[in-house]
Amino acid sequence: MVLLVIFTSEEEGAEEILRILAENKVEKGVILESEGMRKVLKSGLDAEKIFGFFSDRRPFNRTIMAIVEKRNVRKMIHLINSYWNSDKNKERKKNRVMFSIPIGNLTIGV
Repeated sequence: MVLLVIFTSEEEGAEEILRILAENKVEKGVILESEGMRKVLKSGLDAEKIFGFFSDRRPFNRTIMAIVEKRNVRKMIHLINSYWNSDKNKERKKNRVMFSIPIGNLTIGV
């Protein structure tokens, strides 16, 4: 098994990625609303500023972590990259990251 991790700042993009995963029977994982580190760090490293930053803003990024069978991970990466490559907006392309991590031990439903 592999953990496929995807960061995107596009709400519509996250929905399309979820559609791609669902159509390929990838159903185990989690979706987190998140905030990009760059924006937090630009507010300054003062803890008071950072925590104030979080309380004043609603997250707009999505972090999708999906458990994918090893034999299917290349296909999922290819499909998501194909979707991303179809977008010509260079600014949006800066806000997309995807990587995979092998899972050594996995326990589900104990």
